[in-house]
Amino acid sequence: MRRTSEPRSTVTPPIATPSIATRPIAVTIAEASALSGLSRSTLYNLIAEGHLNPRKYGARTLILFDELDAFLRGLPLAKDASR
Repeated sequence: MRRTSEPRSTVTPPIATPSIATRPIAVTIAEASALSGLSRSTLYNLIAEGHLNPRKYGARTLILFDELDAFLRGLPLAKDASR
């Protein structure tokens, strides 16, 4: 007995948008660098200056995502983005 396959749907599923459920709670220094566009050295300087408060788990340094986000949103706006 031969099985007939059902026709496949041609509807493309919607693209998932990031939500609070999929956003990380904390990120490593390397991930924070990739997400923010800031170098690892800059992130370590910000930590040393007290602008970011990292967490430690063993040898791993973690930055809370919300803290990184709040820091970046608190930066002054560029006067002229074309320069």
